[in-house]
Amino acid sequence: MTQQSPEVSGRERRDSTAERKRRRILLFAISPPIFLLIAGSGSFFAFGGYSRWQDERSLDRACQGLLPKEDVESLMGTQRLRGGAPIEARGGWLERCSVSSRGQRGVTEVNIGWRDETAGQAFLNLGHEGVFGTSNTAVPVGNGWSGTMTQSSPISHVSILSACRNSGKDLVVNVSSYPGIQKNLDTSKKFGSLTKVATEVTARATKKWDCDAKLGNSINSVTPPIAYRKNPVPVDQSTGTCRPVAPLAAEHLGGKMKVIETPVGNALIENCSILNEESKPLYHLAAFYGPYKDGLSGLPNAHSPAAGSDKKQGIAWARSECRSFFGTARFTITPDYNSSEDKPYEPADPDLPSKLLTAFTKEAAQRHGCTNLSLP
Repeated sequence: MTQQSPEVSGRERRDSTAERKRRRILLFAISPPIFLLIAGSGSFFAFGGYSRWQDERSLDRACQGLLPKEDVESLMGTQRLRGGAPIEARGGWLERCSVSSRGQRGVTEVNIGWRDETAGQAFLNLGHEGVFGTSNTAVPVGNGWSGTMTQSSPISHVSILSACRNSGKDLVVNVSSYPGIQKNLDTSKKFGSLTKVATEVTARATKKWDCDAKLGNSINSVTPPIAYRKNPVPVDQSTGTCRPVAPLAAEHLGGKMKVIETPVGNALIENCSILNEESKPLYHLAAFYGPYKDGLSGLPNAHSPAAGSDKKQGIAWARSECRSFFGTARFTITPDYNSSEDKPYEPADPDLPSKLLTAFTKEAAQRHGCTNLSLP
């Protein structure tokens, strides 16, 4: 048996030791990036990176990508947003979706559809089913948009109607938002964020569904509807929706009356509330255009004549035919009930409600290009 010399054995041992050293050096050279990768992955999961990634993906997919991400974040006051599960778009709606905020319980819902196919449902997206009272004032979006803003605390709403010149259809976009715990949209900037989301969604929706519509201007701030309710003006200082009824109100009810009114514009709903000198509501006048006259509940109902009045109840109604998507418009006046006696205000002149409504209707109809007025 051949034996290796001590010199050869020593060289092999040295080579083996050197190889082990090279392997350790290589291992230490490679290990830090691996350890960093593993540690980074752990941190990614531990600190919510994966959930944020999921939220961002769900937000990108929500509403078929029609949501303006930064504007929605501004509206809801956080970047921790996630798109909700798809809402079945039945009943004429093209798309329905929602976005919620983590931890703050805020929710924003978007509904998009064709006006004629969603008839009768538009009121539900403004938080009401019929004639508005002083508790909910409808305000025009303005800035070139045909839209309406309302607040039914704690939820705020914006509805915009766009006439598609290439198809003869009208596209309706409704955005409703509850911003979350201890938050509200009572400032011009915050409510402006909601309006900006609604207008941007409208612009993107018109492209998606091939609606050649005339769009309005960019909006950053608006006066929220609640501001008008909180600040009634003396009747002789009326310059908005109550201006045509101000002289009659002052003559028959007294010069110290107050009104809750909004600016006039291309609104889908218009309101005017008449208050006594103690700011208690007496009468509420309203005009409903486009999809909103279809969902009107109470008087006038489907079996009522085009115009009329009920002197015992102190109500009256009127109708006219208007240009473009405003279509058939309906106008109403209703008394506000005395909460202590549960009965409506009774004026000395029982024809006063009809007189007030006639003045209100003529002026509103003229601004909206309406003809064929039926008056009480």
